[in-house]
Amino acid sequence: MRRPGAVLVIGLGLCGGVAHADDQGPDAPRPTRPAGAPNIEEAKRHFTQGVALYNDANFGGALVEFQAAYEAHRNPALLYNIGLAEKALFHYVEAIDSLAKCIAEDRAMAAERRAELQQLIAEMRALLAEVTISVAPEGAAVALDGQPLGVSPLAPLRIAAGHHVIEVVADGHRPLRREVTVVAGMPLTVALSLEALPSTGRVRIESRTAGAEVKIDGQALGVAPVALDLAPGGHTLEVSAPGHDTHRSDVAVAVGQSRSIEISLDRTRGGGVYHTWWFWTVAVGVVAGIAAAIAIPLSLRVEDELLGTLAPGAAKVN
Repeated sequence: MRRPGAVLVIGLGLCGGVAHADDQGPDAPRPTRPAGAPNIEEAKRHFTQGVALYNDANFGGALVEFQAAYEAHRNPALLYNIGLAEKALFHYVEAIDSLAKCIAEDRAMAAERRAELQQLIAEMRALLAEVTISVAPEGAAVALDGQPLGVSPLAPLRIAAGHHVIEVVADGHRPLRREVTVVAGMPLTVALSLEALPSTGRVRIESRTAGAEVKIDGQALGVAPVALDLAPGGHTLEVSAPGHDTHRSDVAVAVGQSRSIEISLDRTRGGGVYHTWWFWTVAVGVVAGIAAAIAIPLSLRVEDELLGTLAPGAAKVN
């Protein structure tokens, strides 16, 4: 394959009309250029700067200047220089497109020159491979070597042989960066799957109390242990069990958080009929009544026994 610098001289010849056009004296009046008409002067300036940059191996700067020259004056021959600069930057796909466009638009191109450009295109195509990038989910933005490719799904791409970096981003997912190696002429499929970012927090409710029922935000979830994902923010936790005081508290949940909460329930104080005030009041009253009923006949029997110890007519004790 020819070195880019050796072919650039031919490009200058093709664009000679640009380089030497409007060659008048400094004091000559400048005609007014109609809107949309080619700006030969500007094209010539950018072209000259592009050649100088190209010869200094500043191919990126040369490409910018050649493109500016083409925008000022769409001479198809300028596409030749653009294609050479792109080829020097190893942008083979773009270089192929520019040279193919040059062939299509320059109807006056000599057959020998046309064959030469077609040979350049064939040589660069041999350095490419078809790469299919599959991304889940669809709608992700894909970039190759820092250059945006578009949004998935993408059509198969022509990529130059070598090492490349694929970057994928999508809302609600972690960005993904993957390095790939492309071999000329060998098709490659790259399947990428983005990991969804968490939108909830994981909470596990435990209790040592047997049969403890769990409610969150008023919804019954069953007997502890209970594990579930909750939206970020505050939630109301309620844990209850027979014979125990009900536990109520607020639980704060953060995105991506995983936490475990253990609830200990206290036995109910004063719970049940045996622990109520009215039960013991009645019970005490009943006991007192029974005691009084027993005491009355007992006193009568004692008095009878005392009276029965004295014989009738016995003298009184003074």
